Amino acid sequence: MIRKLTFPLLAALAMLAAAVLATWPLAAQLDSHLIGHPFGDTTEYLRHIWALGQALLAGRDPFFQPDLLYPAGLDGAWLWSLPLQSFPQVVLQFVMPLTAAHNLTALGILTLNGLTMACFVRWLLRHEVRFAATGRAVDAAALLAGVSFTIAPSVMGQLGIGHTGVISLYPAVGFLWALLRLIAPRPRTRRALAGEIALTGALFAASLWGSLTLLVYVTAPLAVFALIRAYQARALLRWAAACIVGGLFTLPFVLPALGAAERAGDGFTSEGAVTFSADLLAVVSPSFNNPLYANFTYNRAVLGIDPFEGAAYLGILPMLLGILALFRVKQARLWALMIALVWLFSLGPLLKVLGNLVSVTLDGYPGYVSLPHALLSQLPGLDIARTPARFNLAVSIGMAVVLAYGACVALTWLSRRQTRLVGPATALLLLAIGLDLRWFAAFPMIPADIPLAVTALSDHDERARAVFNVPWDHPLVDKEAMYLQTEHTLPLIGGHIARQTPLNPAKGALLQGTLQADLLHEAGVDVIILHRNWDDDAGALEAALRARFGQPYHEDEALLIFRVPAYSGPAAGFVALSQIPERLTNTGDLYFYAPAPGGALFSADVRALPSPSTLVLSLDGVVLGSFPINGAAQVTLWVPFEAGYHTLTAALEAPCAGAPFDGLACAALELTNITFAPPEAAP
Repeated sequence: MIRKLTFPLLAALAMLAAAVLATWPLAAQLDSHLIGHPFGDTTEYLRHIWALGQALLAGRDPFFQPDLLYPAGLDGAWLWSLPLQSFPQVVLQFVMPLTAAHNLTALGILTLNGLTMACFVRWLLRHEVRFAATGRAVDAAALLAGVSFTIAPSVMGQLGIGHTGVISLYPAVGFLWALLRLIAPRPRTRRALAGEIALTGALFAASLWGSLTLLVYVTAPLAVFALIRAYQARALLRWAAACIVGGLFTLPFVLPALGAAERAGDGFTSEGAVTFSADLLAVVSPSFNNPLYANFTYNRAVLGIDPFEGAAYLGILPMLLGILALFRVKQARLWALMIALVWLFSLGPLLKVLGNLVSVTLDGYPGYVSLPHALLSQLPGLDIARTPARFNLAVSIGMAVVLAYGACVALTWLSRRQTRLVGPATALLLLAIGLDLRWFAAFPMIPADIPLAVTALSDHDERARAVFNVPWDHPLVDKEAMYLQTEHTLPLIGGHIARQTPLNPAKGALLQGTLQADLLHEAGVDVIILHRNWDDDAGALEAALRARFGQPYHEDEALLIFRVPAYSGPAAGFVALSQIPERLTNTGDLYFYAPAPGGALFSADVRALPSPSTLVLSLDGVVLGSFPINGAAQVTLWVPFEAGYHTLTAALEAPCAGAPFDGLACAALELTNITFAPPEAAP
């Protein structure tokens, strides 16, 4: 038993050491900083973890968030589908600070990734490699594979933006082990076979617990790879049974989340697939944050300013060992085929080289090079693959295996000549791989401290109803706002479960744009926090807040906190705020608040520039009327509405998408003298 436990224990220590070194200085700042870039998702994840813990302590439904999108609240069932992203930290926060719980979880995930990979590769080398490998070479190769996977650039890039759920890959590696073991042609009883199918199905479900998108990026490629190996009829049946059972195990986690997304109108889209696809040269582009490659120039063009989603570097030694494996190990060739195919999908729908789309001209017409992902993103159920570069997570799994094959060949050769050199050679290989794959010289960290004035907001005798964070429509403001909530504990006017706030844009724009006392009172706003770093309009919002409320309750370099004076006047009346540009080339919005059902008359002088066009007016996405404009005309439209906040959108029927040829200009409309108000009597 001791001998059986020796390798896992040594491997766990090695993976933990690799995780600590790769994320340094995280281990020295567990309480004071949060792992991840300030522009990432760390702060929003931390807020959800805190909220789940608070709900459990209070005996409330943990998957309804009443303190977001005040006063309605938000359905948080989406969090139920991501237990590996939140649940470990929810438990740990009861025995340690929330910051430490989050950071230790990140280190634990990396360690488990590497440990699972090392154990899987050790099993694979012992059972499937058809050459006489020595035991020491097998163990050393497994350690190399585990460490390379622990610090894989694709994993480090995701962790750099706080995606602790996405990098929870150890269940996927376990699923691959169980699936390969299941389809292997060996005798077993029916009871044992049923147990293996159940285990494989459970690991299939667990492989999605970090993120449902891992189904496309990791679990499906691994399952297809195993299917290719399942060349016998019985193996195919076992493969199908395991996937069906896995799907059934997954349903309890997926259905509530999909229902919540449908109710919120926040379905999956493939938007951003080009932006978040890997560059053709990404696999040979080391990080410019690695001191060894800081003076390179091409990698900066390939990876962009922030090397996160596009990280895909394979490493010099892993590639050399992989080439050796292709020549000496038959099984490595099928793994290499899987790596190549998955990597092809990581390039996204359009080919990019050195950060730019590759353009071609056919018969005088410009275009771009389409890739297989363009078809994948159109298939039903697969349009969640909006960040194709994440396919490189599956590539990293395959590369760790191929590296192990090559290392096993080399170390077996060495052990037969100089057994004592296997240990030093393994250490040198580990050092070289670690230095080469290192993605950050100092891992991105976020200061965890929150001003005491924020904490004190809920300490007064009269508890404030809600906090309005501005600029309300900046995604980073919403993330920071939710993190601040972990201290002041007050409800937020905004907030979100994933991606961006579902706050009605008319409500956010009117509250921020008018700062009217009656509107703020009606919305429950008793505190306004300005995030100064994102007041982009030359400090105009700060100036408006100071002019309206005077001296702030708290001021520092990052935050201005204003207490909204108590209001006892009449209820808010009809309010409108137009943000329709005078020169309209696409769309423009007019926001308004109506205290009761009714209607208002829209009027504007419109002139076509330079050719005839059509103006389309819609209310909350529903088209009300189209107006062909040839020259100049006055447009009037009666707009009926219900009580509440609404958006009246003015748009060109054919919006300007850019002029691809010289001599062509975008159609435009000039809108002046815009009025929108309820008349004294209905027309």
